[in-house]
Amino acid sequence: MHNLKTQCLRLLCLLTLLSATHGLLAQTSEVDQLVGALLGETPLVSDLQELCDEIGGRPTGSAANLKSVDWALEKFQQAGVNVRKEAFTLPRFWLERSSETEITGDVAFTPRVVAMTFSAATPENGLTAPLLDGGKGTEADFSRLGDAANGAFILIETEELLDIDGLFAEYAAAVGTEAHAFAAGVAGVVYMSSRPKGLLYRHNASRGFDNTHPMLVMEQEHAKRAFRLLRRGKSLNLTARIDVDSRGEYESYNIIGEIPRHRKAWRNHHHRRAPRFVGIGHRRQRQRLQRRHDD
Repeated sequence: MHNLKTQCLRLLCLLTLLSATHGLLAQTSEVDQLVGALLGETPLVSDLQELCDEIGGRPTGSAANLKSVDWALEKFQQAGVNVRKEAFTLPRFWLERSSETEITGDVAFTPRVVAMTFSAATPENGLTAPLLDGGKGTEADFSRLGDAANGAFILIETEELLDIDGLFAEYAAAVGTEAHAFAAGVAGVVYMSSRPKGLLYRHNASRGFDNTHPMLVMEQEHAKRAFRLLRRGKSLNLTARIDVDSRGEYESYNIIGEIPRHRKAWRNHHHRRAPRFVGIGHRRQRQRLQRRHDD
């Protein structure tokens, strides 16, 4: 009897050990799979190339934006994600049709530009005004310009963008610059692109829907040329032609993918955690969905 009890106890210990080992191996296997997926081949780069090359720039509300929504929906579905398209309404539609500028005066050239979001349009034949050196767009810079800023296009110098901190600094600086510019009665504001090699981009005008001025970003190399000329005493004028589609509210879409946590993970916690949402769209919309789920 004693031997039988001893053998049963040994068997129980062995089964317990095997069970624990199996659990550790299963956990290790899951970790290995995750690490392998992170370090292995990924479609992220090829997907990004496909999105940028085949669909291109995607301002909200544009035909390309709507096409990218369907593209993202299909990609999530191919990945096995429970995904849906959800409509939301924006209060104001704005889309650039075209923007061009011409510099004349002591020197003539045609820099590439892009209109900032919510820029006002110009008359069809364009708007011509003196182009002045607005430095960094500070209060001191506009004090230096004095009454000359009234009715002029002001060219604003920017730092080259290197990191995310620089991006948010750029946003913050624009608020002050535009406040000083509008108070001075400028015809419009032209920012030097903070990206080199002819790269253009689009920020929102700081006043958003309430903006009433032409607002442009000029490619860095031509803006630097204009600064050099102005600082050597040359007289320059700028003619801007901006055509935009601006109207009332419109409907756009978010793509919401729901990836629930594994049920086993839920059982190992004292409370149920919400699913993770991944999506393409506006952060506020995703936060609203998360709050709705939590409620």
